[in-house]
Amino acid sequence: MSRLVLLALAAGLAACSAPASPLALSSSHPASADASASPGDARLADLAPVPQPVLPAVLQHEPMEATDHGAMGHGAMPSATASAGPDAAPPATPATLADALDAYLAVHDALAADRLDAAAAGRLADALRQSTETAPAGDAHLWHRMADDVAASQAAADALGRSQTLDEARAAFGQLGVPFASLVEAAGAGDGLERHTCGMTDAPQGGVWLQRAGPPRNPYFGTAMLMCSRGAAPVGHAEDAR
Repeated sequence: MSRLVLLALAAGLAACSAPASPLALSSSHPASADASASPGDARLADLAPVPQPVLPAVLQHEPMEATDHGAMGHGAMPSATASAGPDAAPPATPATLADALDAYLAVHDALAADRLDAAAAGRLADALRQSTETAPAGDAHLWHRMADDVAASQAAADALGRSQTLDEARAAFGQLGVPFASLVEAAGAGDGLERHTCGMTDAPQGGVWLQRAGPPRNPYFGTAMLMCSRGAAPVGHAEDAR
């Protein structure tokens, strides 16, 4: 091989083994130009958003309505009365002995006409129970002193409310007569009323009843003996009529 050929081969080998210039690297590998940049130099806008999981409806947070704490005042809480609407029903008024007496007279009128008045009997039992839970004004111990009459009146009123027949109702009304009349007289609630006593020996529990002033209307025998009475005395007098 000639000397010229050997020199040509040596020059070619030297060219192949020479390192690439920085300029060539920069143009062929653009990413290497930014290799010296730190990771913190990346912009947030260049980052892809991370998808958020979809929570079930029961776990999703609902925004709270704004509360005007200034209107409530320091430490104040809304009261039940303030939150009640304008149509809220007023609290029930406890029944009085006058309510029990009105129901008693309604039962009396029904029995004198040979009828049952279950609604009035129920009102009587409820009103009597409520009215004897609180002593009348001016005598805080009245019902304590009359505990036996209170218990007997309540038991008879309850039996009256459970009555299904005229005979049952009249028997319970007879048991109610004496103790209830004592309560009415002691409380001074008998204005305009009379205390009657049936003249028949088989009248229940002595046959005492209260009614409005006027001709006797016997609740124990009804229309069969409506006028049967040994006499009347205004309520407020403990003695029997003569």
